[in-house]
Amino acid sequence: MDVPHELGAVYAVATFFVSKALLAEYGLSASQVLPGGPEGLADILLDETSAHGEGRFSTLGDYTLSAVEEEWCGKDFCCLPNQLSALPLLKAVKRYSELHRQILGRYAGLMPPRPTAASWERMSMSFSEFLATNGLETLTPQLDLLVTANGYGYLDDVPAFYGLLVATPELLSASIASQQDPQGAEPLFAMLLGGFDALWARMVEQAGLDVRTGHAVTRIERSEDGVTCSGTRADGSTFNLEGSHVYLACPFATIAPSLADLSPEEAAIFQKLKPSVLATTLFEMDPSPAYQNRIAWWPDRIRPLEPGERPKGQPSVLYAHRWNAKAVYWPQDDLGPPAGGNRFLDPGTERVATSDAAKRGEKQLRVGYQLAERGASQDDAALRAQLKAELVEQLAGQGIGGVQVLKQEAWDYSYRFSQKDLEAGLPWDILTMQGARRTFYLGASASFETLNDVTNYNLTLERHFFPDRDGTPLRHRGKSLCSLVCGYSDAGDV
Repeated sequence: MDVPHELGAVYAVATFFVSKALLAEYGLSASQVLPGGPEGLADILLDETSAHGEGRFSTLGDYTLSAVEEEWCGKDFCCLPNQLSALPLLKAVKRYSELHRQILGRYAGLMPPRPTAASWERMSMSFSEFLATNGLETLTPQLDLLVTANGYGYLDDVPAFYGLLVATPELLSASIASQQDPQGAEPLFAMLLGGFDALWARMVEQAGLDVRTGHAVTRIERSEDGVTCSGTRADGSTFNLEGSHVYLACPFATIAPSLADLSPEEAAIFQKLKPSVLATTLFEMDPSPAYQNRIAWWPDRIRPLEPGERPKGQPSVLYAHRWNAKAVYWPQDDLGPPAGGNRFLDPGTERVATSDAAKRGEKQLRVGYQLAERGASQDDAALRAQLKAELVEQLAGQGIGGVQVLKQEAWDYSYRFSQKDLEAGLPWDILTMQGARRTFYLGASASFETLNDVTNYNLTLERHFFPDRDGTPLRHRGKSLCSLVCGYSDAGDV
C-alpha cells in the first residue's frame, strides 16, 4: 500500500484574516485543528556557537525567552523567571510596531502606499540589519520562524520592506499571545481538514466553476475585442479558448514566452522578479530518542551568528524536518499511517511507496526543509542533487541512521524584487497595469507568497473592477486601484 504524504504548505497563520473569512463564508471554520495534537511540542535545537552552547527546547515560547536571557547575560545565560524575561520582548514588539507605522503608515489590505524617500532611507538594508539598527535583535527568534522557516527568505538577505510586509505588528502580537496563553489565544498555526484544497473545492462546487487542469498554455493573444488562449491538453489534443480577459495567476516569467504581444513594461517587471527555491524531501529514518516531537528545528542553521557559518549561495542547509505521524495529526498509538486514509490531508495528495517497516510504524517518515536563496531555480538539476546530498550528510551528522530518501520536491518560491527595484516602485507599477491589455496580474508574483496576501489582493481587484453581486456599481469606482490596495485603515471599507 502506498501512503499519501504532504510535501507542501499545511498551515494557516493566526493573522490570515482574509483566508479565515473565506473559511467562514463557505462553512469550513470548524475544519481548523492544531498541528501535532493539543500539545504540538517541537524539538528546537541550538548548535554550539560563539553566542551560546548546545541547547534544547520543546516550545517556541521557552526558546524565545531563552534568547532574551542570552542577550542580557551572555553565552552562559542565567535562568530568569519567564515573567521577567518577557518584559524586554514585549517592549521590543511595541517598539517594532511603532517603527512599522512610522515607516509604512497605518494601512489596511495587502500593501502599504508607495514609501517616501525618507521611508526608503530607513529600509534600504536587509531585514536583519534593520533589526540591529533599531535595537530589535530580541525579536530575531520570532522572525526566524515567521519569515525564514516559512520560506520567505533569510533575514540577512531579504530586504527590510519584505520583512515588514510579512511580520506585521498584528502577526507579532498574535505570536506572543499564543505563547503567553496557549489555551485561550488564537493558535499561531493551524491545519485544515482536507488541506486548503477543501476550501477551493467548496468554492468551485458552490459557484459551479468550469476548472480545467492538464492544459499547457503555449500562446495568448490579446486584442481590443478579447483574448484567445491556445495550447495542448494532457492527452496531446489541442485547445483554443476565447474570452474577454486573461488572469495571470502563475509565476510571470514562466508565462511570458506565451504572450504574443508582451509589452516592454511587462517584460521589464517579469524578468526582475526572482524566486528562492524551497525544497522538501520525504525520507525514512530509524527512530531516535533525540527526535520525538512533531518537528525538529535548528534556528542557528538559518541565522548565521558568525561570519561563514551559513555561506551565501546554494545549496542550503537542512534547517528542519517534520515527523509526519505527529505533524499531520495521525491519532495512532503505533504512529503508523491509518488504514482508512488520513482525513487531515487533501484527498488528492500524492501517494508515495514506503517500506514495510515504515507502514508498521517501526521507522519514522519525515519531511526535511531546505531554502536556497533568491536567484536559484527549481529547474537546476545540479542544485537539486546538491540539496539531496547535503540533506543526507547532515542527517548522518545528527546521528540519524537508516535514512532512505523517497521523494524530493523543489519549488520556485517567494518571488521578490531586489532592493533597487523595490525603491524604483515596481510592485506599485503592477497595480497601475491591472486591467490594461485585458490582463489582470494575480498570485504571489503580483503580491506576496502567503495565501492571505494572494486572496486579499485578488478580492481587492474584484471590488475595484467588477460590480457587487447585486449588480450595483462599486462605491470605489472613482478611486484608483493603488488607493484601494494601499488604502489607509481609516477608509473603513478597504
